[in-house]
Amino acid sequence: MQFNKDLNSVHAKLFLDCRALLLNQLGDDVNEKFSKNIISFFSKLGGFYYIKTTSHGIHIGWFRGVNIKDKADKGT
Repeated sequence: MQFNKDLNSVHAKLFLDCRALLLNQLGDDVNEKFSKNIISFFSKLGGFYYIKTTSHGIHIGWFRGVNIKDKADKGT
């Protein structure tokens, strides 16, 4: 599982901090799905992003076609 790789990565702290920040900002309606290659995050509206560690840090990827309300009004 990717999650085990992330936890054993040299970037594990960065990964956990980023994961916690994203989960906190997106609210209680967000669920995680752990798979072989990524950890995806989704709500009842569908999946919207994934994270994983890489040799350079962490990668955050956004799925297409999702409209997320910007509570902080910081998006562009």
